Amino acid sequence: MADDTRKVRVEEQLKIKIGEAKNLLGRNGNNCGGSSSSGSKENRDVYCTVALDQEEICRTPTIERTLGPFFGEEYQFEIPRSFRYLSVYVWDRDRHLKQDKPYGKIAIKREDLHQYNHKDHWFPLRPVDEDSEVQGMAHLEITVDDGVGNLKQVTEFDDHFQVSHQSSNNSTSSFGSAVSSSGSSDTKENANSSSHLHHAHLHHHHQQQLPVNNSVNSTNFKLSFPYKSGGGGTGSASSGGSGGTLRTIFGGSSDFGNNQQQPFRNILDSSTGSSSAARSSRISIKLTECMDLARKNGLCDPYAILTAHYSNKKKITKRTKVRKKTVNPEFGETVSFDLCVDACGGGGDGKSDSNNTYTVVPLGGADLCEVVIALWHDSPGMGDDVFLGEIKLPVRGKQQLNAVQHSAWYYLQPRTSHSRPTRTCATPPGTRLSSDNSLGSLRLKLNYTADHVFPLATYDQLLNILIQSIDQKPITASAVHILGEIIQNKTEVAQPLVRLFTYTNLIAPMIKALADHEISKLTDPTTIFRGNTLVSKMMDEAMRLSGLHYLHNTLRPIVEEIFAEKKPCEIDPARVKDKSTIDTNLVNLQEYVEKVFEAITKSAVKCPPVLCQIFHDLRECAAKYFPQNREVRYSVVSGFIFLRFFAPAILGPKLFDLTTEPVDEQTTRTLTLISKTIQSLGNLVSSRSAQQPCKEQYTGQLYKRFCTEKHVDAIKHFLEVISTVGANISDGETTMLEPVMLKEGMMTKRAQGRKRFGRRNFKQRYFRLTTQSLSYAKAKGKRPICDIPLSEILAVERLTERSFKMQNIFQIVRKERPLYVQTANCVEEKEWVDLLSKICQSNKARLEHFHPCAYINGMWTCCKETDQYATGCTAVSPKPFQMELATALDPARDLQRLHSLIMVNFGSLEELDPTLNATCDDPAAARKTIKKLNELANGLERIHRKYKTMLAREMRYGSRQAPIGDDNYLHTSRLLAGGGGAASGGGGGGNLAATAAAAAAAFERSPGLFHRNHPLRSSDNERFSQC
Repeated sequence: MADDTRKVRVEEQLKIKIGEAKNLLGRNGNNCGGSSSSGSKENRDVYCTVALDQEEICRTPTIERTLGPFFGEEYQFEIPRSFRYLSVYVWDRDRHLKQDKPYGKIAIKREDLHQYNHKDHWFPLRPVDEDSEVQGMAHLEITVDDGVGNLKQVTEFDDHFQVSHQSSNNSTSSFGSAVSSSGSSDTKENANSSSHLHHAHLHHHHQQQLPVNNSVNSTNFKLSFPYKSGGGGTGSASSGGSGGTLRTIFGGSSDFGNNQQQPFRNILDSSTGSSSAARSSRISIKLTECMDLARKNGLCDPYAILTAHYSNKKKITKRTKVRKKTVNPEFGETVSFDLCVDACGGGGDGKSDSNNTYTVVPLGGADLCEVVIALWHDSPGMGDDVFLGEIKLPVRGKQQLNAVQHSAWYYLQPRTSHSRPTRTCATPPGTRLSSDNSLGSLRLKLNYTADHVFPLATYDQLLNILIQSIDQKPITASAVHILGEIIQNKTEVAQPLVRLFTYTNLIAPMIKALADHEISKLTDPTTIFRGNTLVSKMMDEAMRLSGLHYLHNTLRPIVEEIFAEKKPCEIDPARVKDKSTIDTNLVNLQEYVEKVFEAITKSAVKCPPVLCQIFHDLRECAAKYFPQNREVRYSVVSGFIFLRFFAPAILGPKLFDLTTEPVDEQTTRTLTLISKTIQSLGNLVSSRSAQQPCKEQYTGQLYKRFCTEKHVDAIKHFLEVISTVGANISDGETTMLEPVMLKEGMMTKRAQGRKRFGRRNFKQRYFRLTTQSLSYAKAKGKRPICDIPLSEILAVERLTERSFKMQNIFQIVRKERPLYVQTANCVEEKEWVDLLSKICQSNKARLEHFHPCAYINGMWTCCKETDQYATGCTAVSPKPFQMELATALDPARDLQRLHSLIMVNFGSLEELDPTLNATCDDPAAARKTIKKLNELANGLERIHRKYKTMLAREMRYGSRQAPIGDDNYLHTSRLLAGGGGAASGGGGGGNLAATAAAAAAAFERSPGLFHRNHPLRSSDNERFSQC
């Protein structure tokens, strides 16, 4: 099992549909809905963005002049990195100021995403401010100096701050007071100051027992008072001056007895720097590095302010240097604070007379309660610095010190409500600084999956029982059919099944077996595949998986032309203001429909062979059960290729990767009219459909234009060709030689031969990847500046951020020099790197090692080699799981997805047994299959639990994989305080190994290893209350 641990991977995928927003506030704070002329000025131009933390992944089109926009956009992508929150921002575009302002946001924790799967939910919008944008984590190393020269980790720390008081009835004791040699009484550095405040405090470490008179034994206090120093200022003695003499107000003498004055002299000596004095107890905090900090206006120049809070409300503040242009700064700076200080003039519990001549404070001084490490962005110019997040460390007393780990990662947290800047009532509601929450709501539909994928051999038995479904008689007793019965969302189960059977080259016979059973139960041929059944959903997925490149070659040129020309095509009189333009619009629409129709009917020879085989099998099944119906051989194929493939792709070109450009309202309407017309043309092969009148009256003239014998014959010929096996064999070689466009888009490229930084060092270029080469041009449609044959690409790898202080940058390694390219976000980077790696994995000259950093100023910044052609210092990434370029299959992941679906619907699997007698032709065989599925699912589940338990035991809370503080950074101290003596004796309270089993149990309930219901985590409402 230990060897398999390295092979287990986590695959995450998100599908999100942004529906509509409601009850948005107008720009003046009114929800007028835009019903009047004054209300139109209140309306907003709204769009949404989807982000992982703050990194934008996708963006909706802008809906103008409304307070209730409907978006209806759907996005699906693989998640390539860890994240804390899925964020959806609502933006208001100001056309006059030409800038976009965040109106509100929705932030959902990664651990909570599964709660919203497969259902629409209205989420309230929250204001966007500094604290709502906190992200990232920081690494701290903490040590404690015990005052006698020993440096100890906090987990080994013993309580050295106990003050023992003994009273003696046989001897007289004296009472005295000492003056603290600190700086100003209330020391607090301004957050924007760059200088450090140095404090020399007198700390009382009573290692000796101090005898005190019985008359004051129950009230331990000391009295100290300020006096004027040589400089003329009123305050306590300077740390470097000679004013460190002991003054008293009892008889004016510094001696309170002959036998008991030595301990006080030791205290005095420590304040004057005597070599015999006891050393101060201090805590040292080293801020080593931070990761994934938030950007502010595209920049991040972070620095840290460390503030110590004492029990008398005294504060000591220190600051690090600024790190420029990085979201992953490395600080490596250490600051120290005293665990106990005198509190002269510090306020809090001190009491003063009217002349402020003395202060009464506790004898032990002021204890350190809490250290706050706050990260800030150094804003350029005169702007205020921006808050990035903070970490609070409770360090008062033995238990809290023991609970703090010596070396750990911490999540940055927003400030508490009382620590945030005060918002005035003058702030308009609905703006970025608004403190109200009545910003409206947004409807979302989510589907988040996270699967732990084991090696393929782990799923051999599950794969075998699924493959046996093809030959299972009857098909209703097969594992595939049973999965379709117990899982309500047929698309969820169809996707992995289609990919799995495509991987084994058995997708055609599997669909044939299911289709044969479904058609055999029908009596009306017009209802074939009209329902939401497993076989119809598998057909949809098979066409999309195997026919995507075919779809791109057929429709992409026309779609690009429609986007470029933007001709109006509206023919509905109710939607047109000027009725005289309808005729012109009709001509434009007819022209587009004719081009689409011609492109489809002439593309038959390019249809993938696997789809031809499936269409052939469907046609034969329909003809077998309806031999008297001559039209069914066409309608059964037309119902898929036109109604479920071409028409949806035209209607939603972004969902089928036909375009990456935003779709405006006019273009959307044009595509809708074309899609409806193509759908109607597909129904022409049915005589019943041809006789039906038009649904909309205004489409009658358009319908007559294409309802001709010529168009019907063209459709029938197209359907005959694509449903005949081997129709495109003769043209196979020619088709393969034609370059197929795989991916395109705008990216930023580093100019060749430039220095590290420069005004024109990085430029935006339009990249285009085909099956033959990778090229880039200044803009889309322009002549390529550079065309790189795929055979010349030696490796494709990600580049470390420190090379150019840029994120999402990768390198295309060539013989001459590498090409450095930056994408807009991590999802695009993963798509480009994965696709290029798949294409070039079989190149003969593929490298085995590469340089993860750039060659800058005559040196590789990773290994310091000066030779530009030196062998790489890091092994290249292993070959991806995909077996072929067109299908990009991962059978282990698909099998794990099926296992997850079985476990989620385990109850439905058991409930299916009583209904088998009525629904299955062979109930005994079906029960045998159900029993086998039960055994396989439980066996895989035991493997998962064993692995996750082991992982939870090995995972140290506070590591980079499981940082502290996502919900409450005091959970360990509270656990130790109430954990049955875990913190008592021996200093072993910092060990969390005993909670590994509970951590493993919590792991099962969420995709994340540690989540908000983890037993180590306390309630969100439990906060540290300062003394």
